Amino acid sequence: MRDRKRKNQSQRKKQLFVKRTAQPQPPFLNMFSDGLKTTVLDGVAKTHPSSEVDVSALFPEFVHWNQQLGQDAWKATDVRSSVDNYGTVNWKSRNLEAIIIKTVVKMASAERGEYKDECFVFGAVIDNEFNVVRDPYEATCEKDASSECDWP
Repeated sequence: MRDRKRKNQSQRKKQLFVKRTAQPQPPFLNMFSDGLKTTVLDGVAKTHPSSEVDVSALFPEFVHWNQQLGQDAWKATDVRSSVDNYGTVNWKSRNLEAIIIKTVVKMASAERGEYKDECFVFGAVIDNEFNVVRDPYEATCEKDASSECDWP
């Protein structure tokens, strides 16, 4: 069932952006990247500033991955996010803004004496009229292959 959900998400992603802008408005990137950084570096907070999204509610697979880091002797050292795609999507006959963010989590393991990076892709439709983030999407970069991935 999960594969079917991902396939449906993937098919919708290809149809997502009807208008692409050169750069997103900074609040959209910051809104997600700040929440992701807080989750990884500070742990999942019970509350989040109004400028951040509730990462644990929108991206549960990522939060679960993050919670497993310590058990696997890894520690996140930095989180970097960049805009992968941004534009306007037609959602129930309304034009809403949507964003796809690529996030790289840099990690270190003192036990292993190693460093490594993990890459993730996150997407969402921003509904400012109702103050809601809709149709969240999450995947590892390897599974996403952004051009082939279908969302929302």
